[in-house]
Amino acid sequence: MLVCRTVGEVDLLTAPLLARELRSIENNGQRVRTVVVDLSETTFLGAAGADVVLQASARALAERRELAVVGRTTAVRRTLQITGIEEALHRYASVSDAVGAARLHTRHLRTINDHSSRDHSQPRMPGYPATLPEHHAERASGTR
Repeated sequence: MLVCRTVGEVDLLTAPLLARELRSIENNGQRVRTVVVDLSETTFLGAAGADVVLQASARALAERRELAVVGRTTAVRRTLQITGIEEALHRYASVSDAVGAARLHTRHLRTINDHSSRDHSQPRMPGYPATLPEHHAERASGTR
């Protein structure tokens, strides 16, 4: 997980810097599953900056990664609402909330992957063994 923090204005002049940074993180040799874009110290988010975040979110979705956005300020929230991209983003009130949600999501994915890697040739009921112990099998079959 990586946190990318912006400070000040993210507008037509500075949005390319954010885009370059996010691309750099994406192209990093090690696989970063979650990127948190922290806009909590952003005083202005222009349409160009919002577009950079939206494009990064779309790439993350296509590559099965997660992009979380932290934006508490009125300036950030208003831009995300006006541009209509607020619903397309995973937005959190704080970095710790975003990190906590990402950890929970990662644990959930691990559980799914662990479950899907098991041998499913015999169906199993949760809480029940795959085969009955010997003395139970004899009772079930009616032999003793």
